[in-house]
Amino acid sequence: MKPTKTDNADSLRRRAEDRLQKQKTPDDSSRSADQTERLLHELQVHQIELEMQNEELQSSRAKVEGLLKRYTDLYDFAPVGYFTLQQNGTISETNLAGAKLLCVDRAKLPGCRFETFVTEPDQPVLANLLRTVFESSSSHTCQVTLATTDQISRTVQIEATQSTEKHCRAIVTDITAEKAAKNALVEIDQARNDFISMAAHELRTPLTAILGFTEVLLDPEISGKFANERKQQFLKEIASGGHALGRIIDELLVVSHIKHGREIVLERAECDFGKVLAEIVASYQLSTPSHIFKLDLSESSDMTIMIDRHRITQVIENLLSNAVKYSPRGSMILVEASSCHDSCEVQIKDHGIGMTPEQIEKIYEKFYRADSSNSAVSGLGLGMNIARKIIWAHGGRIHVDSAKGEGTTVVFSLPRSETAFNPME
Repeated sequence: MKPTKTDNADSLRRRAEDRLQKQKTPDDSSRSADQTERLLHELQVHQIELEMQNEELQSSRAKVEGLLKRYTDLYDFAPVGYFTLQQNGTISETNLAGAKLLCVDRAKLPGCRFETFVTEPDQPVLANLLRTVFESSSSHTCQVTLATTDQISRTVQIEATQSTEKHCRAIVTDITAEKAAKNALVEIDQARNDFISMAAHELRTPLTAILGFTEVLLDPEISGKFANERKQQFLKEIASGGHALGRIIDELLVVSHIKHGREIVLERAECDFGKVLAEIVASYQLSTPSHIFKLDLSESSDMTIMIDRHRITQVIENLLSNAVKYSPRGSMILVEASSCHDSCEVQIKDHGIGMTPEQIEKIYEKFYRADSSNSAVSGLGLGMNIARKIIWAHGGRIHVDSAKGEGTTVVFSLPRSETAFNPME
């Protein structure tokens, strides 16, 4: 039968008393009362010292436990991933942020190879980092792309430092957003350079025509060789170039206005929208004989409307200009207009090259051109962006229907009064 805890305690007590008896000197019994009192005092002092030491130990232990909890919390809840890695990349320990980056439960990560969470092309980069860290015993960094179960591409920066002979500590930071921002800045810079180049080209073309024909007309010797009809044609070319420059300047002013956070200021006035459309289409037909323009107005509709005529003319001219640019010579461009009790709707249809769904998604972006590979197609890529801003400022809506090779239809509607409906609906 096994001894009980009570038996063990009794045995320990007996052995302690036996040892005490053996340690007693023969003259212990002859101690005086003073000696006994001094011994008792010494024992009491030692007891108090032990109690004080115990209190200090308890206080120190509480502080250590508090610091441990504090630094454990700092480790666990740090915004970046902390990893302890072996020389071969095996994970020994990680924090919550590290587990979240890898999309794996924290308890399952120890024993896993870190490289299994890195895309295959970047695995040699990680291997080189670990080798360099353990060979040089200094801190090194690299960037890799993670391959995680959530299918979201993440770029991380790993900064590793050797901590022991067989381990290193790595700080893993998600830099996906930072890298995307840098790429966006590069794209913006490229777009700006492209815009400057396009703007210079667009301004130079009409300016060259204006200067060229003006010089001809100003030189009596040269102009005298041309008939009056020919001179009139020169003047029309000069006027056309001037209008082209005016449109470009208008576009740049609108974009600058919007860029600085200012709303487009409208100067609304009541007008007959049908007559406005008729004037614009007739003018375009005269200036662009390469295409056929047809206006179809709903005869039974009252098209009285409150709009900023200058801005809406700018929209329609942009849309007609796009239709001309992207449709073959001799083809028809149809402008249809109708109205109901609270709005007027315009559809501009062409039989041009059309657009893919991906192109339609981008047409409102600044500087975007549907066929940017065709240098013969002029424009700054601002027209649709500006058109939408102006339509929205009126409280209207605009959308595009198109298919590759089947032409494009742009539809916009405007409220007939100043009580605008929501353009985003």
